[in-house]
Amino acid sequence: MKVLYWGHEEWTPIPYYRGQQFRDHWPLYEVTAAYLRYSDFLRAAEDWRPIEWADVVVFRRWYQDPTTPLAWAEVGRLGKARVYDTDDWDLGTSRKIPHRALIAKHHDLIRQMAREADIVTVATPALVRHYASLSRRPPVVVRNAVDRSLYVNGSEPPDRLTAVFYGSRARLTDYFGETDQRGRHSGGYAHAAITNARLPVIWMGDEGVGETIPREFSRIVPFDRDLRNFARALTETHAVVGLAPLAGDEFDACKSELHWLDYSAADIPVVAQRMMGDSPYAVIRSGHDGFLARGHSEWVGSVQMLARNPSLRSEMVAAAQERLDSEYDPVKRAGEWAEVFRGAVS
Repeated sequence: MKVLYWGHEEWTPIPYYRGQQFRDHWPLYEVTAAYLRYSDFLRAAEDWRPIEWADVVVFRRWYQDPTTPLAWAEVGRLGKARVYDTDDWDLGTSRKIPHRALIAKHHDLIRQMAREADIVTVATPALVRHYASLSRRPPVVVRNAVDRSLYVNGSEPPDRLTAVFYGSRARLTDYFGETDQRGRHSGGYAHAAITNARLPVIWMGDEGVGETIPREFSRIVPFDRDLRNFARALTETHAVVGLAPLAGDEFDACKSELHWLDYSAADIPVVAQRMMGDSPYAVIRSGHDGFLARGHSEWVGSVQMLARNPSLRSEMVAAAQERLDSEYDPVKRAGEWAEVFRGAVS
């Protein structure tokens, strides 16, 4: 089985989690994979040999590139199997959608790809509901996986306990809630819980060019798109609480449990947003391998328990990592992808 990934950036989040991390495991499932780099798109538009080589071509969130519609059509013309993969609800209206204005221009193409794909793959069950009406076959959930060997700790822990929150500037409303012109926050239960516990908090994110860094953070660690560097930097925060708040719109409901995977792999116990239904963190067994919190009292109580109880932190991380090894192992996930590829050509 020969699989081509259309669009690739070495060690960056989406390409890594949805394909690259399985490089060493494909032979176990008789899969040979090739990754066409983003910088090769224009050249590929004049040379379709990579597509002619493949049995299956996987398209991810590269529809904004002008060569993608051409490649999509060429794959169909050659009779190759097409997989359309997504880990976000890009057809929504949330302000948090990355490059929202740009993506909105490609909604018709997204719908076309979902409709014509041999198989649509999604990262969460919540996305199935959105894409089921667009695709000709039921979408297949293939969750993310995590390689714990990337989360290396080579530094000494600080003298003072700290918490950590990671995400782009657009995600700061999840942490702070709404902020008025005077800088007062409302509805930010994670921030309220940290303030109550008197914990300094590190933000791992892109502070933006020329923008003011929120004074509430004790330190900024710029988000590194090289996942190897990110994983090490996250582990070396030595945080006693990893915060995963969500405001709760339709985009949030379709996010994956990736923050729980990252924090847990980095030896950091998690407090995550409790939501209804197949929400991002519904996989967490609250009180066992993480805490789920909704509202002020639950967020405050969960953060306080972790800040005050080192044995609880250790037990929670150990339980979470046991699940990562049994349910989120890249070897296991590569096998699921192999089944998807075989289903796409059948």
